[in-house]
Amino acid sequence: MFPCRPLLPLALGAAMTAAAPVQTYVADGHYEIHIDYTPTPGNPDAGWLFSVSYDEDNDFSTSAGVVRLNPAETVLVAGPGTQSTVPNPAGVFSRFGPPGTPLWILPQNQIQGVLFLGIRTTMSPGIFQARVGNNHTPSGQGSISLRLVSIEGSGPAAGGDFATWKAESFGTIVWSFDTTDGIGAADEVPTIPVSSHTHYNWGFTRPGLYRVTFEAVGKLNSPNTFTKGRGTFLFAVPHAGPFAFSANPGAIDPGNSTQLQWNVPPGADVRIEPAIGDVSQSTNPATGVGSLAVDPASTTTYTLTYDPLEGPPVTLQPVTVTVSAAPPAGGTFAVSSFQRIDGGVRLEWPAPANVTDPALLADAVQRSADLLDWQEITGTGLLIADGVVTFTDPPPLPDGPLFYRIARNPPTPSATP
Repeated sequence: MFPCRPLLPLALGAAMTAAAPVQTYVADGHYEIHIDYTPTPGNPDAGWLFSVSYDEDNDFSTSAGVVRLNPAETVLVAGPGTQSTVPNPAGVFSRFGPPGTPLWILPQNQIQGVLFLGIRTTMSPGIFQARVGNNHTPSGQGSISLRLVSIEGSGPAAGGDFATWKAESFGTIVWSFDTTDGIGAADEVPTIPVSSHTHYNWGFTRPGLYRVTFEAVGKLNSPNTFTKGRGTFLFAVPHAGPFAFSANPGAIDPGNSTQLQWNVPPGADVRIEPAIGDVSQSTNPATGVGSLAVDPASTTTYTLTYDPLEGPPVTLQPVTVTVSAAPPAGGTFAVSSFQRIDGGVRLEWPAPANVTDPALLADAVQRSADLLDWQEITGTGLLIADGVVTFTDPPPLPDGPLFYRIARNPPTPSATP
């Protein structure tokens, strides 16, 4: 038995809502794109069932032991171990690009630690006619066809292509699906015998998600008519770069935040120290990419450690977020940010330590058109939240460039009863 990967919640940069389906991420083992058909008189197209399957007893001569997974809740992962390149000379693989072009391949032959994916059909003999070329004839066995309908997702959106092929005797390559020249009538497996099981090479040319839709077609012995059904399968090709940990930006002012970003093996448990802990819920288990906003009060060095599916924990190069010195107790300093809004300008800067009430704030806002002559201004919308002062310089504003700074005065003493 080749067990499926644990059930993991999908975390694409945000927490999964309770209503979202749990998804299974399959990164290795023997699995199939599975097609079942059951006759349904009066509505033959209703008899198709598509799934991702594995076989608990590894006996592919019968349907016993087959476990079917919902393809809408299952992600087929081409992990980092599947990355290859177009060979030199490229030969028939030149359709993917020149030698050295990255290529991710789920292989036709089983390799430890890599997904081994085939196409399997389960249906009774005699339901379908047999296809030979473009002709169908009544048959006691029968066959169906499988054609490519579409590919969607972040992989194709980035220019990624999808193809399947088989390496046969004497090195012959037989292509089934190939989007490098578009999708057309040639993108099909024309003959798949009923209750059969065949493996292919599955290739992808860009990292990302691929939502691949297939259509199964068969001609029934009785009634003498065609029937078809569609199934969509989700493939994930993780980020191709080295595993990494970074902060963007790497330097911030007090009260501001930065994004910690990382790329680790798909499915790994991830934690960050100090004071953060487990961040697996902020990591996409299909791609290993994650991020988290942090707002350290002082310069902090963060360390990321991940637990791969196999082997000991791995610690990546630590990342230091530099927090600039707090504004002086007196004197002037530049605002942290300003933004034009509705004809005015909204300013932000760090509040003095322990000051949360705008009535106690003694900072003065100064404006200049040339950095030489500074004038104190009175604005609106003065707020203090999370250690940051917000202030609006309302319209109308002078023409030309504007510069702002803060003159810090000691806070106003609070009234005593």
